[in-house]
Amino acid sequence: MSDDYLLSHSRLVTRDLDEARSYIAGAWERHTSELRHGRTILMDWRQADFGNSSLSFIDSDGPIRALCVPVSRFYTFSMHESGAVDHVIDGQPITSSPERAVLYAPGQTLLMDTHRVRRLRVSLGQDLVQSAFARRLDGGVPDSNKWAAGFATKAPAVATLRSLCQWLAREFDRPMTPLLQNRACALRFERVLLSLLLDVLVPQDVASARRSEDLDAAQLRRVEEWLDSHCADAITVDDLAVIAGVSVRALRRGFQRLRGCTPSEAIQRRRLDHVRHALRGGGPEVNVTRAAMDAGFFHLGRFAMRYSQVFGEKPSDTLARHRRRPRDPR
Repeated sequence: MSDDYLLSHSRLVTRDLDEARSYIAGAWERHTSELRHGRTILMDWRQADFGNSSLSFIDSDGPIRALCVPVSRFYTFSMHESGAVDHVIDGQPITSSPERAVLYAPGQTLLMDTHRVRRLRVSLGQDLVQSAFARRLDGGVPDSNKWAAGFATKAPAVATLRSLCQWLAREFDRPMTPLLQNRACALRFERVLLSLLLDVLVPQDVASARRSEDLDAAQLRRVEEWLDSHCADAITVDDLAVIAGVSVRALRRGFQRLRGCTPSEAIQRRRLDHVRHALRGGGPEVNVTRAAMDAGFFHLGRFAMRYSQVFGEKPSDTLARHRRRPRDPR
C-alpha cells in the first residue's frame, strides 16, 4: 500500500490550513495558496533527504489552489499513486495522474488545483541535473517548456524511475538500511536516480543527434581501464560516455557490438569480480556483506543471486573455501 511509504520520515501532519500553507510555501521559491471552498484540509508530508536530493510522499486531501514557482535549487519529478492535479505550467494545461507524471523545473510558473491526491516526488539538485545535461547533450540544457506536457508513466524510462522510487520509499523505513548509514550508498542511488531522470527527459534519439560518434576499440579500452580502477564508485553510464567522449547511445551500441553486453552489465560484472577477489583473499576481517557493499551492492539478496549465476557458487562458499586453504609459510 502507498500509505506505507516513508513512515519514519514524517515532516508534517495537520488539518490546520495555515500550518499546511506555511509548510507548503517552504517547498517553493514563491507561493500563494487557498482553499477553493471550505476550511477542511488534511496534509501528510513525509520526506527523506540524501546527498543533494530528497524523496517525498505527500497525501493531501483538500480543494487547494496554489500559484507557485519551483525552488531554483531543484528539479522535482512528481508521480501519482492516486488522485490528480490540474496544472497550468508556463501557460500550458496538463493534468498529472497515475497515468501521467509531471516535472517541476526551476524558472517555471505553476498554477495547481488539487483534490485528494497521493504522490511520490523525487527532487534532484539543479547543479547535479544541469551538469548531467551538459554531459549527455554536449553542453546544452533543454528549455523546460518542452516538458510541460508531462510524461506517460507507461513509458519504460518513467516506469523504471517510478519503480525505483517506490522501492526506495520503503527501503528508507528499514532501520538498518545502508541508505541512512552509508553516505556512499546514498550517493550511488542519487546517481542512479539522476541517470534515470535523464533517460526520461532526454530521449536517446535526441542525445544521439547531438553526439553521434561511434565507439571504437581504443575508446572502449580507455573506458574499461578507467572502470577497473573505479568500479566500486558511484558510476553511471553517463560517466562512461564522458570518459569515452561519445554519446550514451553510441556507448551502448559500441558495448553491444564489441563486448556483447550493455555498459550497465559491464559495470555489474566488474563489481562482481571485485567482490570475488575480496572473498578469495579470505582474511579474517572479510565478510560477504562488507565485500558486497564495498563494491556497490546494497540489495544483498539480488547480489547473491547474481553472484551465483555468474560464478556457479554462493559468495559465502567462495569465502569459506579460501579460508580453509592452508597459507603458504613463505
